[in-house]
Amino acid sequence: MLLALLAVAVVETTALGLATARGHERAPPARKLWSEALASADLQVGTGPGKQNVVSGFEVVATWLSGDDLGASATPADRATSFYLRPSGGNLQLARAAVEPASLPFLRTHLEGELAKDLMLQGQVNLRPDNGYQLSMAYDCLSQGEAVLTLTLEFEGMSALQIPFKKICGGERNTALTVTAGSIGATEKAEKVAILGTPKWDELKVIDVHQTSTVFTVSVDPLSEKGAQVISSPIASSSGACSAQAKAPSIGKQKNLAAGESTEVEVQYRCFRHGECTVSLEVPFFPDMAPYQPLRWSWTKLCGGKAIGIDVELPETRHQLLKDSPATPWIVHTNVSEHRVRLVNDRVRSLESEVKVRGLTVRCLDSKRCTSRILESVPEMLRADAPMDLHVEYECHSSGNSMVQLLLDTDGHDPVIATWAKDCSTLHDSFLGVVLFMLVGCAFLASPAAAVVFMDVFMGSGKGKRQPEGEFLEDENLTPEEIAALDRYEEYYGLHKGAASIEQVKDSLGWQGSGRGWQARGAPPLPPPSQPPPGDV
Repeated sequence: MLLALLAVAVVETTALGLATARGHERAPPARKLWSEALASADLQVGTGPGKQNVVSGFEVVATWLSGDDLGASATPADRATSFYLRPSGGNLQLARAAVEPASLPFLRTHLEGELAKDLMLQGQVNLRPDNGYQLSMAYDCLSQGEAVLTLTLEFEGMSALQIPFKKICGGERNTALTVTAGSIGATEKAEKVAILGTPKWDELKVIDVHQTSTVFTVSVDPLSEKGAQVISSPIASSSGACSAQAKAPSIGKQKNLAAGESTEVEVQYRCFRHGECTVSLEVPFFPDMAPYQPLRWSWTKLCGGKAIGIDVELPETRHQLLKDSPATPWIVHTNVSEHRVRLVNDRVRSLESEVKVRGLTVRCLDSKRCTSRILESVPEMLRADAPMDLHVEYECHSSGNSMVQLLLDTDGHDPVIATWAKDCSTLHDSFLGVVLFMLVGCAFLASPAAAVVFMDVFMGSGKGKRQPEGEFLEDENLTPEEIAALDRYEEYYGLHKGAASIEQVKDSLGWQGSGRGWQARGAPPLPPPSQPPPGDV
């Protein structure tokens, strides 16, 4: 009996295992349901709206896996591959989407589109049934190669769905283009930059400080067997002391160059500071890397030198004040303590609509004669359409003249230096000043007290303040001792009340107990009072 029961159990277990195995074969291998709510949800993926040639029922289609579907392999001309997701039967929560591997030595990939953006910002995206969602993989080929890639989609409550595909990168070297330095009309004598796709220029090639742009002529070499070439808009890049920009209006987005045909590319430089700048120019083919890699070459640009087109002038007369200007030096006369100068950016010569200002100073070279300053703050930019007026103010210290120097420091160039002269005249070293000082000296010899009063009143010593009637204002904070000393001083020298100041008293020899002079001697005796005549009451 026991043996019979065991036999029945073995048969039931075997049947259950077979049934489970058959059920597993029928279920989609990329899906594991966590709840009954997900049982009705389904997903179709195709390379176009409404298609399901990639995934059907959460299972990768066999033709896609085998590579029979042409969409499963991206050609060198394909810049991206787009997948269209369409859920059905219920909502799906997309938690992650990634291309693996994302980086290879010859290829870079990344996701594009609204779905990829929402997924990055929100962390997950709710896919509603019967709605279409586009997810694109963009390619950036660096060189030749073939990559096997996998798009992984992870949904909440399910195992990951993996979609394999391939990308073929072009990148063979083009042997059709020849590049020369200079415009089209000077190609016979121009320097060769690249010959049959092989660059001849590198970082050892140097462009001097005075050159603001370089023109290249790109042509299809008649000796090449490649025939006509389709090129895209050139791209310039730089590192170091400048920026570079490529200008090729005749090319636009793309241009078909026939054998022997030429076109021009201009690279413009903008220096930020003194030093070296490494510049590269790339001429891509269309489509990019399909099959040719861009033609690239590089060189070195030296930054510095004279700031051409930046002028300093007088607003009223347009008189040039630059140091090297052939005009007669301008002189600021003695009666002028303030005037204007104008900074101008002449775009025709500077080739820049805006020039960044790093510093601006003005000074008298003979600081004993005068000092000068600019009333405005230092500007950040000097724009071609907005000349800037600056007010220069002077303070003279002695008579004579001094050279004045304005120094404007701009990005990538030598400082701009403007010079002119300033005449100064001051009282203390003029003829009138000498006469006044002689009078003061004589006054000292004749009457020291009168000389002190003269100095205080007329020379602005600041120790005494004159009232309208000629008396000093006494300080209300004087101590009784100081008031008594002031009275004795005035009595000793025969001055009327209020004619002296406490500073004069303190400066004299008799102050604070020297025992001499007005403090040691008492006041002169007063005359006796007059008596009325006898009999007069």
